Amino acid sequence: KLSSSQEAQIIAIACSDPPEGRKRWTLELLREEAIENGIVDEISTEPIRILLKEHDLKPWKKKDVVHS
Repeated sequence: KLSSSQEAQIIAIACSDPPEGRKRWTLELLREEAIENGIVDEISTEPIRILLKEHDLKPWKKKDVVHS
């Protein structure tokens, strides 16, 4: 289970610009980034998916579209 601090940090990553060479975050990229940044020691993509779903975030579907 993730602490509220860990959740906030993962959400912040998901809301940031994706790594260079990528158009959007994937669950696997978020997992790798969370481990690399020392937010968690280990995590699968499922808790990240659930966390983002609870906050209605879908960075893997983000498109650069301007609606007027």
